[in-house]
Amino acid sequence: MKYPTRNGLIISPYELEYTEPTQADIERKRTTMHHGWWTARDFGRTAIGATFRALKTNVYPMLRNEHNQGTDTLHDKYSPPPMPHVGLMVDVLDEYLALHGVIDLVREKSTSEIREMSADQWNQTRLNYRSVQ
Repeated sequence: MKYPTRNGLIISPYELEYTEPTQADIERKRTTMHHGWWTARDFGRTAIGATFRALKTNVYPMLRNEHNQGTDTLHDKYSPPPMPHVGLMVDVLDEYLALHGVIDLVREKSTSEIREMSADQWNQTRLNYRSVQ
């Protein structure tokens, strides 16, 4: 079954009755990070897609046994949601930037690290996208 969305955007796995881990779970490494918009292969085709996928609000800590280790996990039950239109991704990133002054991105390989994308970097990413269309 496709991962549920609302207005074209993913809903939190916690709304799907998966456990929201405690800080102690996270510190004891009982969790992995779920990228709500998986797979990296699909989203990595454009800088906008990769940025949107890594947006802090699109990545959720989950208990390993509920996320992807064992049977009856989120990844067993759901297939990736349909990729949103690039215009929706841009709107979400623009709104996040307006609210926070930077775009907070979860690193792919070191998911405990956040990197910041500045407004200038985001504007350059948008301009580069338009120039290749």
